[in-house]
Amino acid sequence: MKETDEDIDLEIGALERRKSKLLKLAQLKREVFELEENKMCASGKVETVKTVAVEVCQKFNVTFDRLTMKCRENAVAVPRQVVFYIARELSDIRLAELGRIFHKDHGTVLHGYRSVKDRMTVDREFAQTIEQLMHSCRQRLASEIVAAN
Repeated sequence: MKETDEDIDLEIGALERRKSKLLKLAQLKREVFELEENKMCASGKVETVKTVAVEVCQKFNVTFDRLTMKCRENAVAVPRQVVFYIARELSDIRLAELGRIFHKDHGTVLHGYRSVKDRMTVDREFAQTIEQLMHSCRQRLASEIVAAN
């Protein structure tokens, strides 16, 4: 069956309308993402996580990029779990929000949090490291608040 020029023009028009709708949908999704990101930033939660991540990265000699990668090596997983633990202890950030920052689901964040908490009960040296990190994070957050005001 041979298509006529009119049929082709109708199909092109339909495709252009669909393209327009898809572009509008993509724009709406970007706007929703930006609103969610701004909402998280406005609450200061993301800044708290960033501060915690910087301190933990320095202590464990790992980059933030490595923490957000898909990696199960202890050299990366443990510091990531420590960030989960300290960020949850120092803020009211939700597991899903924390997971979104690190490209993990809330279950992974919860597991990491619990792993650190459990390890602290049996490994005194590890517990002291976490306490020192929490102290330095609190100091850094306090100084950032003072500097902002």
